[in-house]
Amino acid sequence: MNIRALPIIAIGAFLAGIALFGQAGTASAAYRRVHSSQCHYSYDNAGSTIYNGYWLASYTTGHDVYCPVPSDSELSHAATTTLNVYGYSPTATGAYSKACVKAPSTAAYTCGALKYWASGYGGASGVSVATWHLYPTWLPVLYNSLPAGAALYGFYMT
Repeated sequence: MNIRALPIIAIGAFLAGIALFGQAGTASAAYRRVHSSQCHYSYDNAGSTIYNGYWLASYTTGHDVYCPVPSDSELSHAATTTLNVYGYSPTATGAYSKACVKAPSTAAYTCGALKYWASGYGGASGVSVATWHLYPTWLPVLYNSLPAGAALYGFYMT
């Protein structure tokens, strides 16, 4: 072996080691933040009783709000472990959220347990995603019931 080739081999081995070990610890859990502007009321004729700017607010009457849930190869709804909903409720147990799925080819749908919001700013942490796990091929949706004066900011899932 040529002596001049040794430094090149050593440098190559060093760079290969950096490339291999440099990726260690860089993996992170997938997550999604979804703004309330992606959500909609069950009927689009709510008029001036709603606000959909920086948040989705229900002013004078209560409304049902549906949010599409992203589900892809990076974070599928069936692999979701945490679902937190952010918003404001004027009263304790006045607003609630639940994770639902819709069958893609029939009228069937099902929802998980209700998670009531506390009074004030916050929303609901730890909404059950059990139905998302049971139906991995169905279409996920987040259902929210907002009383008058409540506001939905968005949700976070991991």
